[in-house]
Amino acid sequence: NGFDPGVPTAWLVEGLLRYLPADAQDRLLTAIAALSAPGSRLALNMTQDDRAPSQYEQEDGRDRLLATLDIDLDVNALWYPIEGRSDPVGWFAEQGWTAARADPVAVLTERGRAVPGEVAEQMHSHLLMTAIRPGGDSTP
Repeated sequence: NGFDPGVPTAWLVEGLLRYLPADAQDRLLTAIAALSAPGSRLALNMTQDDRAPSQYEQEDGRDRLLATLDIDLDVNALWYPIEGRSDPVGWFAEQGWTAARADPVAVLTERGRAVPGEVAEQMHSHLLMTAIRPGGDSTP
């Protein structure tokens, strides 16, 4: 029992890539592809811009909360720049996966969820993507 690279796997890369340098992101994607049997699936989200306009408000709120808790932490110092990164959608497509990108605001709107303007502005800076390795039972 445990991980079996011969069986389709579901991968979730949510909010992680910002904390990895570009070369570590590429190594992670390479490892995922190498360990994925046909029929494996991936869901990923990442920031497409270094700073969204409303991110300043979020940072102010976060900084006030950390100060209230007497935690001295610069969260921005933990982030790596977006520049120089591989586009995960293109990267997986080049590896033969069926990859698609989606705008989070469009996804929510299509499902009948209201997205206030200020939230929509921030969400447009994020990428949602899915990828499927062809073969197995999940071939589209």
